[in-house]
Amino acid sequence: MQCILFFISYLEFLLNVVLTRTRGYVKLKIFGEEMTSLTNENENPTSQLSEKQVKLIIEHWVRILSVKLGWIDDFNKIVLKYKIKYFQLLKTIKGYENAIRSIKFSANGNKMITSSNDNTVRIWNVTSGKQITTLKGHYNIVYRAELMSNENIAVSCSSDKTIRLWNVHNRTEIMRLHGHLSTIWSINISPNNNTIVSCSSDKTIRLWNIHNGNEIKQFIGHSHGVNSAQFSSDGEMI
Repeated sequence: MQCILFFISYLEFLLNVVLTRTRGYVKLKIFGEEMTSLTNENENPTSQLSEKQVKLIIEHWVRILSVKLGWIDDFNKIVLKYKIKYFQLLKTIKGYENAIRSIKFSANGNKMITSSNDNTVRIWNVTSGKQITTLKGHYNIVYRAELMSNENIAVSCSSDKTIRLWNVHNRTEIMRLHGHLSTIWSINISPNNNTIVSCSSDKTIRLWNIHNGNEIKQFIGHSHGVNSAQFSSDGEMI
């Protein structure tokens, strides 16, 4: 299995695209949404796809609902622009041997943080495409990782039921948050960098104090596992 990360320009935005080829399938992943296109088992692997082939896959398989660039009141404008604009391949970054689970840019767009099935979190320089650092410590798949706005601290969550805070510069674990009873699928840092929201297969959403690691509140009500949770732009809603 080979995983390749592409930078795609979309209007003034940058989207994250991962193409994974395994067992004859090319899997396209954009902001967590997956579309699968059947390919011949004997065709060239993803690493040898031409720019033209990549564009074809993107143009034919990206659904409008996969382009999550804002809240509901933004979608009409986004859908309109989507219909009249095209994607352009900007950069290809290689380095993973396992599936990439999440990709997110830093607040200023200069760095990118990724998480993977290889249990690591990696930080990249967007301009050069070079890897800056690797954060190791999780015992299982890392499903999500984010950088605080100051880019000094990273937060990640995993199948090992933990949320971890990392010092990006010396690659050390600062804090480990325990409480979830099953896989933690997603985390999000509040706009003021004071709170983390997490969600899990244990059917709960939880809020955490990012400074001392204490659990602030637990939201119960879902009948099944919760796959995603995110703060609103003002930090007042989840």
